[in-house]
Formats: sequence, C-alpha cells, structure tokens
Amino acid sequence: AAGTLGRRILEGHSPVKIFNETVQVRCHVQAIGAFSAHADQHKLVSWITASNPGPRRIFVNHGEPESSLALALKLKDRGLHAEVAEPGVDIPL
Repeated sequence: AAGTLGRRILEGHSPVKIFNETVQVRCHVQAIGAFSAHADQHKLVSWITASNPGPRRIFVNHGEPESSLALALKLKDRGLHAEVAEPGVDIPL
C-alpha cells in the first residue's frame, strides 16, 4: 500500500528505517500482482515453483502455525529450502 515500509522497499529505497534502526535493503523484492494477498496454498506453491530463477530460501511468516508448517513442508517436497520463520529469531541474509 502507498506510504508503507513495504512499498518503499518494493520501490527500491535503501536504506530504510525499521523500528528506528537504519537498515540497508539487500534483497530482491517482487510484488505478486496477480494473486490475492490471501492466496491459497496451491496458488502460492504454483507461483513459487514457476519463478525463474526460483528463490534460494523461503521463510513462511504469515498464517496459523499449522498452515505455515504445511506450506513449508509442501515446498520442501518440491526440493525447495523452506522454513517457518520463528518470532524473535534473527535470520542472517
């Protein structure tokens, strides 16, 4: 959405402020314009597996714990490195 941190990152702004800390953006961000923000598991798996090049690591960070784990496992079954992000855990990128 316009005016959000996510939009600033999507538009290529770097550095950005996150919780009053200046952070360099060092990742590729891509908008999913063709899907609802609440895409189902099948649509998400299809989109991710069709990506070229595909992602090296996937962090599932939204949804009920059981659903997040199910999505990560489905992605792992397709040979992708997927895991559920844990609250409060730093992940070096």
